[in-house]
Amino acid sequence: LAVARLFCVIASLFALWFFYQLCRFYFSVTVSAIATLALSFSWWFSWGTFVVFPMMIQALGVLAAFYFMEKGLRDGKRIYFWWSGTFTGITVMTYVWGRTALLLMGAWIVVSYLFTENSETLRKTRLWGLVVWAGGFLWIFGPFIGWVTQNQEFFGRIKELSMIGLVEQTHNYMLPVKTLGYTLISPFITYSADERFLLQGRPLFDRGSSLLLLIGIVLALMTLRKRSSWILLLGLASCIPANALAIQNSSPDPTYLNGQRFFCIVPFVYWGVACAMEWVWAWVGQESKPVQKYWKIFLGLVLAACLAWNVKWLYF
Repeated sequence: LAVARLFCVIASLFALWFFYQLCRFYFSVTVSAIATLALSFSWWFSWGTFVVFPMMIQALGVLAAFYFMEKGLRDGKRIYFWWSGTFTGITVMTYVWGRTALLLMGAWIVVSYLFTENSETLRKTRLWGLVVWAGGFLWIFGPFIGWVTQNQEFFGRIKELSMIGLVEQTHNYMLPVKTLGYTLISPFITYSADERFLLQGRPLFDRGSSLLLLIGIVLALMTLRKRSSWILLLGLASCIPANALAIQNSSPDPTYLNGQRFFCIVPFVYWGVACAMEWVWAWVGQESKPVQKYWKIFLGLVLAACLAWNVKWLYF
């Protein structure tokens, strides 16, 4: 148990490092450091650091995949594409992200090459990187594909326990809509959490982070040509169904929250925090020096209050 927990702690430190480095591609040093600090003392992230579940491996894998892909797109070195594909394959092999990691990275790659601000340049100079990325992905995931083709019982649980099957049994055709609605507001208001994951009665995020996430989503929708915006939007779009479509018993609760499934949203919440903080920091920088000083003191107090809030919910 001690070795497993130590492994999770080390994985969390690497996850924080990749998160900071990914932030530095788009945000200032100050904003990147604040967002990484906020992620590190988030009670949910801290709790996930010490539990022996694949949650932290999921966070590490997806952050590393984004980091190496972004570095490959910028530098053009194919080794970075290889590592991005490798970490995507590792993430697919985890419990929750196995459903969505490939779709998430694939959608972000398509958007990057077809829609974002420098997509034309990427199509001219980085196409071979996609081949290398696919090679890294199949290096990890290829043997599993071969195993699945010979072991169809892998799909047994999916066929037996699914949201579609639950709707057919209960004839509650609005259930997926309700679960999606409650999951959408879960970062702001928590209703019913699975007691197995220590979330009962606990808000998922402090109010400062929740507010900044909301601002970050609005800013992302206003700047769709930026790859950083799509990291946030696609990340949330892939994580929310992980909880909304969670398997339940014969008496489903639309407010249900599965802490293990929904943990995958944590890095993207703080990516939204970074997006909003970059805008706030730029706005503060336009003020006079005395006013900037007061704003920095105020933001420091808010950060301290968020730290105290997370310590309270983690330990008390």
